[in-house]
Amino acid sequence: MFKQYLTNGELEEALQELMSETTRHKAITGSLEVFLKLKFTGAFYLYSYTVDVQAKYWFCVKDFLQRVDIYIDVDGEFFSEEFHFAFGKVLCECPGLKDLSENATGCLIVEEAALEEVQAMLEMCQVEFSGCTEFLVCQPNREIERHEVPQGFTLSRLRDEDAEFVAASWAYSAENEAAALRHRFSNLPNWALIDESTNLPASFVFLEHNGMVAHLYTVEQYRGRKFRDIVFRELLSECESHFNLIPWYGISPKNEAMLSWTPESDKLRDAQGNHMKISVAFMKIANFQLPDGILEDMQDLENY
Repeated sequence: MFKQYLTNGELEEALQELMSETTRHKAITGSLEVFLKLKFTGAFYLYSYTVDVQAKYWFCVKDFLQRVDIYIDVDGEFFSEEFHFAFGKVLCECPGLKDLSENATGCLIVEEAALEEVQAMLEMCQVEFSGCTEFLVCQPNREIERHEVPQGFTLSRLRDEDAEFVAASWAYSAENEAAALRHRFSNLPNWALIDESTNLPASFVFLEHNGMVAHLYTVEQYRGRKFRDIVFRELLSECESHFNLIPWYGISPKNEAMLSWTPESDKLRDAQGNHMKISVAFMKIANFQLPDGILEDMQDLENY
């Protein structure tokens, strides 16, 4: 059964189902929580497809500021033909994809089992991929030690004028990242330690539209002074006290500093006890276009 969730009530029910069934859906549950609890400027679409009692596939599409994000998760077994039909329906019916402007960017977060199938189908729609990165999934599950703000620094929000500075420090910045960052600064929780002598951020963190701690960063010359703990603690406190939201974060297996900083209690585990992983692929969409015959193929599969 294919379903689109249209009302806030339906989205609330989907959120409760996702949170009760598994801990894998961090990008989707985080997106739902941000959409329902915080201000979100853009379009949000959620779909699911149920294969008897054996599997359920979830699809989330977000469209804002010339950026489209697609999040996909698989509950239960992965059946290639059924998944192909479900994702094909999303590609054909989702307004956030059909109405895309040229030269949009975005990211794809998908479970490894479905990654190859999803990329192949999106490439048929003229979507290009600039790379795929694996992240280990974590969520804060401890009290962050409190540290005093040192003299000569101010704890504050990130400002519009900080957008270019932050974008330059971020390995995953897109061409239009500064504009998207200003939107995040205005609408989502964020904190920074500003060096009063330079009027620039020494350390900062902000929330992404999917509930993820998008960038927890300390400028190299300030490292080793617990600045990361100060801004991270403020972000967690605001998210929990004001929005009843616990952010999640992903760590590249190559980021040894973050791996050593993250305690075992923060590492989310799969059913086999392994540290959970997600695949993140970065997309460039020059001209989204459904391939010839896909609508007929979807109709044939639906009637099968």
